[in-house]
Amino acid sequence: MYFTHLRSGILLAASIGLGVVAMAGGQAEATESQRLEPIEISSSRLTRDWLETPASVSVVHAEQIHEGRQHLQLDETLNRVPGVHAQNRYNFAQNLRISMRGFGARAPFGIRGVHILLDGFAETLPDGQSQTDIVDLESVERIEVIRGPASTLYGNAAGGVLAITTLNEPAAPYVELRSTVGSDDFLRYGLRAGGRSGALSTHVSVWDLSYEGYRSQSRVEKRLLNGKLGYDLGADRRLSAVFTALDAPVGEDPGGLTLEEVRANRRQANPLSLQMDAGQAVEHQRLGVLYRDAASLSGELNVRAFYSQRDFDQQLPTLPGGANGTGGNNPQLKRELIGAGLDYTDAVLLAGVPLRYTAGFEAARQEDDRRRARVSEAGFEHWTQDELQTATSLAAFGQLDVGLSERLELTLGGRFDRVRLEIDDRFHDGAGSGRRDYDEPSLSAGLTYRLLPLHSLYANVGTAFETPTFTEVKEAKAAPASNATWSRSAR
Repeated sequence: MYFTHLRSGILLAASIGLGVVAMAGGQAEATESQRLEPIEISSSRLTRDWLETPASVSVVHAEQIHEGRQHLQLDETLNRVPGVHAQNRYNFAQNLRISMRGFGARAPFGIRGVHILLDGFAETLPDGQSQTDIVDLESVERIEVIRGPASTLYGNAAGGVLAITTLNEPAAPYVELRSTVGSDDFLRYGLRAGGRSGALSTHVSVWDLSYEGYRSQSRVEKRLLNGKLGYDLGADRRLSAVFTALDAPVGEDPGGLTLEEVRANRRQANPLSLQMDAGQAVEHQRLGVLYRDAASLSGELNVRAFYSQRDFDQQLPTLPGGANGTGGNNPQLKRELIGAGLDYTDAVLLAGVPLRYTAGFEAARQEDDRRRARVSEAGFEHWTQDELQTATSLAAFGQLDVGLSERLELTLGGRFDRVRLEIDDRFHDGAGSGRRDYDEPSLSAGLTYRLLPLHSLYANVGTAFETPTFTEVKEAKAAPASNATWSRSAR
């Protein structure tokens, strides 16, 4: 159980009063029909009405995201979206697993096969893996979900798409203190504030979480800062920046229990978890910059760039294993990710046929400095892995909407991705080094027919691809796939 307190008592009382008035007014006008505002979809690259989108798309709004939610993981929000399965182990040392129509189901940990966007910037890495621990769940105001293949839009690991948007800069200044308390010493407190002054607008959300957990060895400490800054350069020209910082120094892992252990005491931790003090520590910082220009040209130009770094240290709830006891049980990671992209959207009339199109390119580079240590009860023994893993991706894409009639619209899309995975094995003197290249075209086509003003029929077909992880590449290098090449790196 938990309880959330928002703003001050005066504001809370005022909101309750307004709610009563609204209810009374709604009862008095119950017989009058109301027309809702149209829902616009932007995750399909071309911003358009939901009913004009030839895809299986759902939109989760702020009320569904925040009402009665503890904001521990995204599964609280996504569990009502059809076709989406979110598996939460309620273990802060294990990532949330998400699958959409089967995509992502084979991931042993973390998220694969599902492309994640956060405030317009990719959270999915060039190698196709994603994490969600940097999402500011206290400030999420909208989630768009595309179910089904979408590699034409976003490339690698796009069997489905989650486009998450946090609160933007408000028109009127405000300051809001927030706190949530609950059982098992659950405590989160934070602050949200924002406002506008002339052409400059800002918004910031910061909070601190501490939680002892239901089981032994499940304590967590987590702090997160999410800030937005915007500056209007003129009519329909804007420069925006998003900065997010995560500090999670404690995320204990209680491990799994047998049925007998659960019956004896379901709150206990796995003995090895206690023995090895299993858990993880994470630091993550991300900066994204976006320039939007709808004034200089006839259409709209968007240019974006981002940089992030992540430090990760995990102690597994296992004793060191492997051949001759050389297997490491303490993986460590230092990651740097940099990327940029550009897209242009416009509408033209060609031989009396209305056309809307978008075209652009994207590039990203991921460098993972990975090490793995052998750790016993006595402590550190020796290193078992030391390598630099690099993933780069380059992509060009385009999408076209053709108005065949007032009711019928055709959507065509195409994309080409080149993904390169490279490993520099520094531990075995280059024995495990190598490179693998993937050239992947993606195509899609869809039809939308407006049957009635509020009803549409659609059909679409599309493709998706997913590259292997670095571990899978190393295991398969002796028998490379037909669309990839493996070459030993020169040293």
